[in-house]
Amino acid sequence: MKPTMILVLMITLLLMATSCRDFSTPVELIDLFPMQGRINPGDDVTVAIDLFNQSDQKQSFTLDFELISWKDSYDLGTLSTNIDASENRRLEHRLAVPKTNHQGYVLKVALGDSQIRTTALDVSSDFNTFPRYGYLTDYDHLSDEAIEKLYETFLKHHINGLQFYDWQDQHHRPLAQDEDGMLLPTWNDVSNTSVHGETVRKLIDRAHDSNMVAYAYNLLYGAYQDAHEDGVSWSWGLYMDPNGTEVDRHELPTGWETPSIKMMDPGNSLWQDYLIKAMADVFEAFPFDGWHIDQLGYRGIRYDARGNQIDLIEAMLGFLVNAQETLDRPMIFNAVDGYGQTRIHERLIDLQPYHEVWSADSYHDLVQIIDDVFEATDGKKKAILAAYLHRHASDQSISQNLPAVLLLRAAVYASGGSLLMIGDQGLPDHEYLPHQHYVMSEEIEAAVRAYDDFMVAYQHLLRGPFQSTTLKATIEGQTLTSAGLGNTLWGRQFEGDEADVLHLVNLVGNTRDWRDVSFSKVMPKTIRDLVIRVESETLYQSVRLMSPEINQGIPVDLRVTQHMVDGTNHVTITIPSLSIWDMIVFIK
Repeated sequence: MKPTMILVLMITLLLMATSCRDFSTPVELIDLFPMQGRINPGDDVTVAIDLFNQSDQKQSFTLDFELISWKDSYDLGTLSTNIDASENRRLEHRLAVPKTNHQGYVLKVALGDSQIRTTALDVSSDFNTFPRYGYLTDYDHLSDEAIEKLYETFLKHHINGLQFYDWQDQHHRPLAQDEDGMLLPTWNDVSNTSVHGETVRKLIDRAHDSNMVAYAYNLLYGAYQDAHEDGVSWSWGLYMDPNGTEVDRHELPTGWETPSIKMMDPGNSLWQDYLIKAMADVFEAFPFDGWHIDQLGYRGIRYDARGNQIDLIEAMLGFLVNAQETLDRPMIFNAVDGYGQTRIHERLIDLQPYHEVWSADSYHDLVQIIDDVFEATDGKKKAILAAYLHRHASDQSISQNLPAVLLLRAAVYASGGSLLMIGDQGLPDHEYLPHQHYVMSEEIEAAVRAYDDFMVAYQHLLRGPFQSTTLKATIEGQTLTSAGLGNTLWGRQFEGDEADVLHLVNLVGNTRDWRDVSFSKVMPKTIRDLVIRVESETLYQSVRLMSPEINQGIPVDLRVTQHMVDGTNHVTITIPSLSIWDMIVFIK
C-alpha cells in the first residue's frame, strides 16, 4: 500500500470514531448509542452498550460514564459487571442527564485506560427545535426483527422524526376503505407496491417508543386521474390555459396506479375542505403526529376553471393556514427549490421548513437557503434540506463517494441546517425515495455517524440563537474565504451571548459545487498546525476545538494568545489539524 493510501486510511479510521483498543483486558467495547431519538428534559436516558469477550474465561470490568458539553462536563458514575467467555453482550444502562432544555452532549464511555466510545444525547422537549429527519418507504409485511434492526440504525444516527413517504392509498383519498367505510388491511401505493396497514401502524408505534415523531406524507393538491369518481370536481382544478380545457398534471411511469396526478387549485375552498377532511380521517385512523406536505414547485402560469390567473404561492398559503387551523397538527412544508419559501414562512413561522434542492449548485448556495429561512422565521427555524448528492449519475449499485458525503454534511451542519438524513433505503439520492441505487458502505455509515453525533452533541452552537457575522479571521499560508470557493478553506463566523464560533471547512482539492455526479470529490489533504488570527471586541476566557474527526468529537482545549489594542482583541491560536471540518469555540 502506498504511503498516501495509508494516510487516507488512517484519516478514515478517525472519521469512523473507532475505539482505541485496550490490550490490558480481553473485553472489547464495540458500540454505544442512545435508545431514544431525543430525551425529554427531566427524563433519564437508556443507552445500549455492545461488548465482546474475546477470551475463553468470564471477565469482570468497569465502565466509566461522562457527559460533556461544549463548555462543561458531568461525571455520571460507573457500572461494574461481568461478561461470559466468548460472549457478545448488549448492556442497557439508564443514566440521569441534566434537565436543561434544547441542549446536546457528548456521552463518553471508557472501559479501562484506553478504550473509549462516544455518542451524542439530545435533551429537548420537541422535534421542531432541532429536527433530524429520516424517511420510510417500505410498508410490506416487515418482521418485528426487521423493524428493530431498522430503528436501531435510526437511533444510531439520532433520528427524531420520520417521513412516511407514499404510505397512502391515493393522494386525494389516502385511506383505503371498503364500501362501508371500514379500513382495508392492505392496499397498493401509487407505484402499485403493496402496503400493509398493520406494518404502517407498527412503524408509527415503534417511532413513538423511541421518542420520534411520525409524519404522514401527502401532496396538497394531488388527485388521481379517476378522482371524479370519489367526489373530486375538475372545476377545482389548476388549469394550464385560461379556457379551462386542460388540468395541470404530473405524468407517472407506465404500470403505476394512475397514469398521472392531476393538480387541484390549493386556494379553492371546496378542494381544501375535501383534502383536509381526508387527512383528518387519516389522523383518526393512524396515530401519525403530523403532515409532511409536498408540492411540485413552480408550474408556470396557471388558471382556475373560470380563467382567472392564480397566485399559486398565495393559494398554497391559504391551504396551509386552513389545514393548520382545522387539523391542529404540526406540519412540514416542502418549498421545492425554494418555491413559496419566504412568503409562506414569514406568515407561518411555526411551519417546519423543508427545501428540496434543485437549482442551488454550490455549497454557498446551500448556506444561503439556510440563512434565508432563518431570517424569514425571525431566527426560529433552520431548514431541512433534501439534497440528492449523486442524483444525475447513472443508475448503478455502487457505493456513494465518501468525501462528497462528508463535505455536504459539513457545509450544511456548520451553517445550522440539517438534511433528510437517512432512511430504510440508506442515504437519500433521488426525489422518489424508494429509487435508491447507491450502496451505503460500512465505512460511509460509520463516518456519517460521527458527523451526526457531532451535530447533536453541539446543536446549541450549531443551530441555536447565534448570528452570522463578517469573517474576521486569517490563517497563515492559507486562502480563507467566506464564499465557499473551490480549492480554498471556507470560514464562517457566528456571534452569541456565551461564545463566538468559527467554522473551517476544507475545500482544498475540490470545486465549489456540492453535487458529485461524476464521483470526482476527493478527500481533502489534512492540514496541520494552522496558525489562526481572529479579531474581536471580546476578551475570551478560553478557546476550544471540536471536530467530528478529532478525539471522537470531545473538545480539545487550545493555547491562546490575546491582547487588546484600541478596543480590538487580537487572538492567536494554533489548531493541530484540519481534515474536513473543525469548529473553534471562543468562550466568553
